[in-house]
Amino acid sequence: MSFNPQLWSAETSRIMKQELQDRFQIINTIIDYTPFTKGAQADAYNGPYLGDIDAKDMPIDDGDFNKMDEHFINFALDVQKGVPVKIADLDAIQSMLPLRREYAGKAAKGLIKAYNLWVVQKVLDGLHSTHRKKKADSENDKLTEADFKEARKLLNIAGAPDENRYALVNATDEAELTSISNFISRDKMGETNIPSGIVGKAHGFLISMYSNMPNVKVDGTYDGGGGTKKANLFYQRNIFGWARQKEFGVKIEPKAGQAADLMNTWSNWGGKTHQDKFAVSIRDN
Repeated sequence: MSFNPQLWSAETSRIMKQELQDRFQIINTIIDYTPFTKGAQADAYNGPYLGDIDAKDMPIDDGDFNKMDEHFINFALDVQKGVPVKIADLDAIQSMLPLRREYAGKAAKGLIKAYNLWVVQKVLDGLHSTHRKKKADSENDKLTEADFKEARKLLNIAGAPDENRYALVNATDEAELTSISNFISRDKMGETNIPSGIVGKAHGFLISMYSNMPNVKVDGTYDGGGGTKKANLFYQRNIFGWARQKEFGVKIEPKAGQAADLMNTWSNWGGKTHQDKFAVSIRDN
C-alpha cells in the first residue's frame, strides 16, 4: 500500500476534533477564526473581528461606519511545528485502523499541546503592562482570594464581558484553591457538560490546572523564555484570536539504516491579541 498523506491528515483531524470536544483546551476558550480562513491551506486570515461590537444610537454617523475598519483584522499563519514519529511497518499501520488511530492520535495531541502553549505565551507577552501583577501574598507567595478579586476587578474596569472568563492555574498554586472561600470544586458545581480538565470555579472564572504554564520574567513577560517566576493567567475569551490551516501536512521518509520510516505531521497557525486588557497575569513576588 502506497503512503496516503490525505488519509493520515483526515484521521488526525478527526481525533483532534474529538479531543477538543472531550477536554478543556485553551484554544477552545479564545476566538477561533479557522472556519473562516480561505481554502484548506490558507497562509493568513484577513477578515472581520469576531469579538463583541457595541450598538450605536440611531441615526448612526458615517464616521462610525468608517470606524468599522477597526473591526477587521489580519494575521499570518506562519507558525509551523510538527510531531515526528518512527514507524517500523508503514503498510501494516496504515491498513490497520486501530494502529493508524494510535499514531494519528499522537500527532493530534502533540499539536494541541503546542497550540495551547503558544497561545499562553502570546497572551502573556501581549498583556497591557498594568495587567501584569504580583501575588497579593508577598510573604509566602501563595495564590489567594485577593488575587482572584484583583483579576476580576481589572477585567471589569476594562469592560470585559462577564461570561467566558477563565483562570489557568499552575501546578504548584492549584493546591491553594481549596483555601479560597469562594472556590467551588468541580464535583459541587452542579452543572452538566463540564469539560474534563476544569477543576472548579471562583469569582466568575472557570479554573483549569495548566501544568505547562510557562514561567515569566521579573516584569511579567514570557519574552522567549528563561523566566523564573511562576505565573497564573486570568482572561476573557476576547483577549486573543487564532486560526490554523484546516489540513495538516504529512510526509514520510524511508530510513533503510534504521529499518523504519520517519513520519512528520505538521500544522501551520497564527494569531493576534485583540484586547490587551482582557487578561491579567498573577506571578510570584
